[in-house]
Amino acid sequence: MDFPDALKKCIYDGKRITNENWNGKGMLVYSMDQKTIQCPDSKEKQMVLLPYLMLRDVNGDFSPWTISHLDVYSTKWKVIE
Repeated sequence: MDFPDALKKCIYDGKRITNENWNGKGMLVYSMDQKTIQCPDSKEKQMVLLPYLMLRDVNGDFSPWTISHLDVYSTKWKVIE
């Protein structure tokens, strides 16, 4: 599937997606909802994390994900059930 369709499934249906063109096995993208957390530098303050896309890399580590132009044009996206 193309990226717009995969992104809709990720954001609106809560599905995990991956790209068959990626070299690393087990790489997935998740949609993370907005949430409020304790501010790291103050016990009294809280901060809001806005919605974002999270990438699980080949090592099982997580980081916020920014799409590349190659991924935008890829038609090798699929939903992980």
